[in-house]
Amino acid sequence: MDIAVGSKFAYWTVVRHEGGARYRCRCECGTFDTLYASALKHNKNPSCGCMRRSRVPKVGDTVAEWKILRWSGPPERLAWCECSCGTKKFVEIYTLGKDSKSCGHARVATSVTPRAPGAELAAVVTNKRCTACRVVKPLDNFHRDNASADGRRPRCKECVKSYDDANQSLRNLRAREAYRADPAAKIAKTTAYRRENPAFSDLDSRIARGGGRVVGDVNPESLQQLRTRYGNACFICGVSFDLTPLHWDHFQPVSKGGDHSIDNLRPACRPCNNRKQARWPFTDAVAHEIREAVTAERNLLVSDTRNLLPPAGADSAQTEVDA
Repeated sequence: MDIAVGSKFAYWTVVRHEGGARYRCRCECGTFDTLYASALKHNKNPSCGCMRRSRVPKVGDTVAEWKILRWSGPPERLAWCECSCGTKKFVEIYTLGKDSKSCGHARVATSVTPRAPGAELAAVVTNKRCTACRVVKPLDNFHRDNASADGRRPRCKECVKSYDDANQSLRNLRAREAYRADPAAKIAKTTAYRRENPAFSDLDSRIARGGGRVVGDVNPESLQQLRTRYGNACFICGVSFDLTPLHWDHFQPVSKGGDHSIDNLRPACRPCNNRKQARWPFTDAVAHEIREAVTAERNLLVSDTRNLLPPAGADSAQTEVDA
């Protein structure tokens, strides 16, 4: 990668070629340094550091709605600042004008009594500006948050949902990693949460989402009768529950409007239940697809297990050699 002497890259000017991919450069502040051609071409080192230092705010500067009153400088990160509404607090210096543009008063909009700079929060707050989409919406469009001044979260429900949907796979990955790191702690945490919040169980949330209902005919006796009716085997692949754990599957998923009743329950093995999930309508073609996939998976597992076993007669042959 050849670079001509005198070429400029951000704050750097190439003085001479040092050999190979290295070039002697001079910064606009007068500092000399040797840089690689890739660092210059791809702007990995735009300056010797003077550009970053020159952009750090100083005491007396006003950034967004914050005015810096007191700051001792690097490496201290917290500065004593005053907002345009009169609020004073410590703010991280490198977030001024980016993540922190004000104390938060700009997010609140009142339709009854507008708040003047420095005044107390209005008694009746009916609207609020979302920090994500920047749209003023009624308070009912925000989730509750007792820690905030107005009792609502900074992001509206629509923005929270879109963020959750976009990061669902990341949350699932982190949950799996936490379980692999310490299964007992993860199970204990989930169990404690479900005991403290019985109204937020997985079944209740799925029924609320699908519009189904709970029918009170599900009990140990009726479940045992249903298990016997299906021959103590999975209703999809037919494997006996003497060989595999029993799962109870909602034939019509409760998230799709199915009831939690004995008529809507089916005994299923874990692989079939995991593959069926919330697929609806459950046709013969879907059942055949699940049955084929689970059978192939079991056959592969049996084949791998046989390959790990020693060949027949290996123990007796080894015994004769040792003798």
